[in-house]
Amino acid sequence: MTSDELTSSPTAPSWWNDQHTRRWERARAAFSENLEVERELRFGYGASSYYSDHPVWDPELEAKLRDDWREVDEARPYSTVRKDVRRGWNFARGIIS
Repeated sequence: MTSDELTSSPTAPSWWNDQHTRRWERARAAFSENLEVERELRFGYGASSYYSDHPVWDPELEAKLRDDWREVDEARPYSTVRKDVRRGWNFARGIIS
């Protein structure tokens, strides 16, 4: 998938932009062992930048991410992808888990 496809993809939240794509493309190699969940990792990674006003993972942030995830995939509940979304978020923040 090209940078333009990621930015305009229906699998990206409405706030996703070219800067998120460029940053993710540089970071994704760290997750090469688990590309099966790339969309969830990418979502969390980008959300870390977009929601930079949230210095920590908290219930308020979680509610926003849950709503944003519905834009990306209505068929899969956020509760089933939460762990990988948080892994992407943590990675972007320098927290390796």
